[in-house]
Amino acid sequence: MELRQLRYFVAVAEELHFSRAAARLHMTQPPLSKQIRLLEEDLGTTLFFRTRQEVHLTPEGQLFLGRARDLLSQSEQAREAVRLAGQGNTGVLTIAYYPGLEIRVIPRVLRLFRRRYPGVNVRLVPATTAEQSESLSRRRINAGFILLPARNPALAVQRIGNEALILVASKDHPLGKCPGTPIAKIQDEPFILLSRPFAPIFHDLVISAARSAGVTLRIVAEARSIHENLSLVASGLGVSLLPSAVRDIPWKGVGYCPVEASAPPVEIGVASRKDDTSALTQNFLRVVKQLYRVA
Repeated sequence: MELRQLRYFVAVAEELHFSRAAARLHMTQPPLSKQIRLLEEDLGTTLFFRTRQEVHLTPEGQLFLGRARDLLSQSEQAREAVRLAGQGNTGVLTIAYYPGLEIRVIPRVLRLFRRRYPGVNVRLVPATTAEQSESLSRRRINAGFILLPARNPALAVQRIGNEALILVASKDHPLGKCPGTPIAKIQDEPFILLSRPFAPIFHDLVISAARSAGVTLRIVAEARSIHENLSLVASGLGVSLLPSAVRDIPWKGVGYCPVEASAPPVEIGVASRKDDTSALTQNFLRVVKQLYRVA
């Protein structure tokens, strides 16, 4: 049994006339009649009563008509699903993000992507740059937002921007109120640092920025998340350096202060596999590049 035979059968069943059905199908009557006979032989039953004057469905034909329509509908649905998937309009898109980038980058990108591709199911996975590199290589994720640098020759990496470091202190702390704070002023201050397992690149960047300013950090706690870090700062335990995106988190009792311009920014990029040409991934990358005006 072939799909074309089902289409032929439905046409004849609806027209109850072989010549009209043949014209509707843009074919001649003899091959249409032959295909109906072959279908009946395959099914082992007669689907039509035929006389010189009229054509009628047999009871078996009546039963088969409903099933044939269902099969043709399912076939068309499958064809449409494959077409949409091939265009990147449906499917599951798995995106990883470096901790902290869910504050500003992820919401901005997903708002536009979901508006353009509502049929795509997006999954988000928090992961460090190294973890994303491995996941991309193993094809576990489609793309990821990372902190630079990334050193994997199999990846296509595009810088999309940066975020400045800001000083975070409790509002009753002197450093939580002054603009343009030099990093040198945190010397001897109790300091809260994002832990290296949680955010290795950012952890090392803060250590390097302090060292460049001649500061030896007096670390009193290492936080396992941005929110834990802010909570510890608000409690008065110490001060911290975090990416400027944390300003978007309204945290009671915390003050945000820019630091001197010489402090290195946090470089952000989007990464994917060089060999991933799927429409799903490429549609996502196009949205990112448009938002961040990347060529």
